[in-house]
Amino acid sequence: MPSTNDGAPYSEIAITQMLASARAAAHIWAATPINTRLSHLRRLTDKLVQHADQLIAACSYLPQRRAGETLAAEIIPLADAARYLVRNAARILEPAAHRSWGLRIITERRPLGCILIVGPSNYPLFLPGVQLLQALAAGNAVILKPGSGGAAVAMLLQKLLVSTCIPDGLVHITSDSTQWVGQIIAAGIDKVVVTGSQKTGQVVAKLIGQSRPTDSVMELSGADAAIVLPGADVDRAAAAIAFGLSFNAGATCMLPRRIYVARTMADALLAKLRQKLESVPPINLDAAEFVGIKALVNTAMQNGATIVCGQLNSDGCTGPLVLGGVSGLGELPHTDQLGSVSIWERYDQMDDLLAAYHASSMRLGASVFGPEAAALSIARRLDAGCICINDLLAPTGHPAVSLSPRKDSGYGSTRGAEGLLEMTSPVTVVCRVGRFLPHLSRENINDDQTLKDILKLKHAADAKLRVESLLRIIRRGRKPAAK
Repeated sequence: MPSTNDGAPYSEIAITQMLASARAAAHIWAATPINTRLSHLRRLTDKLVQHADQLIAACSYLPQRRAGETLAAEIIPLADAARYLVRNAARILEPAAHRSWGLRIITERRPLGCILIVGPSNYPLFLPGVQLLQALAAGNAVILKPGSGGAAVAMLLQKLLVSTCIPDGLVHITSDSTQWVGQIIAAGIDKVVVTGSQKTGQVVAKLIGQSRPTDSVMELSGADAAIVLPGADVDRAAAAIAFGLSFNAGATCMLPRRIYVARTMADALLAKLRQKLESVPPINLDAAEFVGIKALVNTAMQNGATIVCGQLNSDGCTGPLVLGGVSGLGELPHTDQLGSVSIWERYDQMDDLLAAYHASSMRLGASVFGPEAAALSIARRLDAGCICINDLLAPTGHPAVSLSPRKDSGYGSTRGAEGLLEMTSPVTVVCRVGRFLPHLSRENINDDQTLKDILKLKHAADAKLRVESLLRIIRRGRKPAAK
């Protein structure tokens, strides 16, 4: 079926044709040697270089999205991800084999077939693009449903992939409307990968529940924490937090919405953060988003919060806002709201910090600033999908980094080696080595004493007991059969 971005609904016949085309292409693609599949991704990296300006233009619908941000947040990390797959996918997907007790056990990673990717609107190229490339590297066909406004850049990515000579029908791009996602799922997709808000995840999960059982991965909203420990580099922490609050005009799920600072560091960090945020230009918001942020801030202030950084403008635009005095709330309400609003909380004891952090059910990621040993110690006690030490947000764009959200932030893994493995199904092949098959003899099955000796031989802690059991088994094996 031809790709479309006009928002027109798909008929059931059109959906059936799309899936039939994708499955036919997937059959050919899965039989293609992995190094040949990866050669297409190798060619794609050069296509991304050649068509960077077109990709930047296709992302220009995002509010205040600068060309440099599209390059840094979308094009370069997508090219990095393609190169990572070219260099590492064959090794990651290579069958694993080992021998044990007369068996050779081989675990293979096989493609799933046809994967539906539901993309977000805030990063329309990088986030669904990495998942698309991982699905292709693993041998699958893909149907990509772009986020709102993202159809143009998705179709351009499809065009670049087609120019690398992938099979016809291997990649389909739908309109950015969610109206027909349920029908595509019901028609028989093999896996659904969702990146988006909690609301989007809930809608898709309900659609999956109404259809046949379908595996899924969901990377949803976050209320990420930036934790500043005693002894942290205040300049670095303030610069990183300011970067996270302002990047992509605040439209980032991994934005630091919760800032926990050791009381001994709080005044110095707050002064530095105010200084860093002074140079951040206000973000132009649409009316609905501005009303939502205003209501969010008013709700927090009614519960005792104060604005410690930034100010809420009245003309439909605002810069990053940091609210203090919200201890006990755990997080701001309406965490699907992408506006750059965060809470600020001082802590005295590590147990207080951990309790405040885990009061939130949003567990996408976290960042910890401080001496590395202390930061690693705290990181091991945080329930989060990805934890950065002495940096924030940017390291998560590295192609080897996987995200594995917890609780209300989703489930499964995206990106990195774990994200690639999500695009496959493990299949185990068990080969019998040699001709010793005692289990086929009914006499052996009914020989309680021999079975007890086998149990002792394999699992007894006493070495002498294991040896005695082995000798008895050997003697029974040499005993002449009764006439």
